[in-house]
Order: sequence, then structure tokens, then C-alpha cells
Amino acid sequence: MLQDNKPKVAVNLFKKALKSEPKNVTALYNQGLALNQMRKYQDAITCFDKVIEINPEDSPSYNNRAIAMAELGDTDEALEWYDKAIKADAKYAPAHYNKGVLLDKKLRPDEALKCLDDAIKIEPKKDNPKFYKGIVLGKMKKHEEALNCFQNVYRNNRNHLDAYFQTGIQLAELDRHEQALKVFDSILKRYQKYKDNPHFIYAKSRSLILGLATSASCATSSSGC
Repeated sequence: MLQDNKPKVAVNLFKKALKSEPKNVTALYNQGLALNQMRKYQDAITCFDKVIEINPEDSPSYNNRAIAMAELGDTDEALEWYDKAIKADAKYAPAHYNKGVLLDKKLRPDEALKCLDDAIKIEPKKDNPKFYKGIVLGKMKKHEEALNCFQNVYRNNRNHLDAYFQTGIQLAELDRHEQALKVFDSILKRYQKYKDNPHFIYAKSRSLILGLATSASCATSSSGC
């Protein structure tokens, strides 16, 4: 039911299972996941705490408890729970990734990159840590490094449209507007729905204007470009 995006139905099923088997850690954990999906974060925390009480080494429960804490606005405590998840299992990549995302939101980019790199080392084939690393690097104005991240993600997964779009964004930030426009045009050919997307319209318009300005400057310059 969780996979079918029916968390409310799933919660009711798990409740029935737990009546006869209250220490069923699988049911408790999945009930917590469903409650997180329903944004009932405090109830989700109760479920994860019960799992941790039964199995103190359950890294996914620490991780998802941290997610609930972050959603409740207690980001400092959430970071502590991500650390507990990592202590329970240093090779549990989602905890490193989620901690990195939260650190970025708390404007601690260097620490965020360290966590994302740890997640990438553990699961090098996963797209999310590499993609988010590109986002952090872009915010830090490290556009060449960000570009490499997005290009690598898209090279390995041609369906990752966000990585392709961000490739265009970083090319534009590097004043490579002609290349950026090729990316944006390629996206538009494949996905007509983006023609009305405000972020897409802004990005393409910006490169059109700045690209023309660069061309005009080169044309009037005695040395050219």
C-alpha cells in the first residue's frame, strides 16, 4: 500500500497486525513510514522509537526519525539522529545523504558536501547524492564542478531531466550561453510541457539575452572574443 501511495490504508493494516503482534518491527517501521507520508510526524516518531527500543542498531529507523524531526522544525535534533543512524551503520547511505541535504538547508555547504561525498562512496551508482552535490556546488558558485556533477548524472541516466536542465543552468553561469541554449532547445523538443514552465522560460530567455549581448560585445571589440 505504501508503494501504491495509499499510506492511510497502510496504517490501518499495520495497526491490525500490531494488535496481535505488538513487537513486529517490520509493521512498526512501515507504519512509521506511512505516518511520515501522511505528515503525522509525531506519531511516526513514536513508531520509530518502538523499533529502536527493540533493535538499537536499526539505522533506517534513526534516519526516518530524523526526517520527521526535520519536518517538525527541530533541525538540530534531526542532525543528531542522522548521526545516530550513521553510528548504527556507517554504510547506510540514506543517512549520509539526508544529513547532507539538511546541512545545505542550514547553510553549511562544506559539511553538506562531505556527507554527500560519503553517500556517493557508499552507493556510487545512485543519482540523488551526485545530483544534490551539483546543487550545493552551484550555490557555492563552483559552476565548473557543478557542471561536471550534472553531466555525469545525465550521462548515466538519460531520463534524469533535472540533471540535464541543471547542465544548461551551469553552462549559462559559465557564460557558455550558446551551449546552454542547445540544452534548453533539446529539452523543449523532447518535452513540450516545459514551454510554459516559468523556470525554463527564465533560464532560456536569460541565455538568449546574455548570449546576444556577448555576441554584440565581441562584434564591436577590436580584439574580438
